[in-house]
Amino acid sequence: MTQDDKRLLPDDLTIATRAGGRERLTIPGTIPPEAKPTPWLLELYYRADSDFHRELASRFPQMPVMSLIHLHTTGGEVRFPYAMIATPDGAASLTVEIDPPSKAVCFTFALHSMLAFRFALDGLNDKDRLQWLQEMRAERGEIAFMWDQSRWQRDYLIGVALKHYTNLFAFSPTHAQAAVRLTSDVSRRLLDWLEGFWKVDLPLDATPPVSQW
Repeated sequence: MTQDDKRLLPDDLTIATRAGGRERLTIPGTIPPEAKPTPWLLELYYRADSDFHRELASRFPQMPVMSLIHLHTTGGEVRFPYAMIATPDGAASLTVEIDPPSKAVCFTFALHSMLAFRFALDGLNDKDRLQWLQEMRAERGEIAFMWDQSRWQRDYLIGVALKHYTNLFAFSPTHAQAAVRLTSDVSRRLLDWLEGFWKVDLPLDATPPVSQW
């Protein structure tokens, strides 16, 4: 865990004082009663009872630092773009795949070419995607959730972007979890690449509703 993990930046309000964040993340009453209960870590966040980023980072105190990124496109008539992100020694990697027609994205975390955990996010709308990009680009330590209205009922990603690095945490309802740390250059290139596939014009009178956080 770095010093940025342990201290709050001057312009980064704590979760307890970030009233707007708590309001935006209020759990709506639309979740069906048979839905799985809120994970305890998210429950702490909703109640503003913890420094959420510090709690997440403490789960993965030695996240691999990824400083390499290569953008590829494979396939014939149907093209499949993907970003390959890795540590300098290649021991750990993160593959980000995009399906351009649907804009669905998949994150695959791999370790030592033996274990891989795949997280698919295919239920996002344009507002969900663009809001995540905006929060990540601010690099102020904002907790940026990439999920749809199903929230923790499906795979989801949490990003925390700071000036010198970005942490990505992935979670699945099947109890799989993964985390990596990206250098600032890799993070910005990844965001630019994603935005190239996600960018859309959203007229004010035709904007789809934002997911109820």
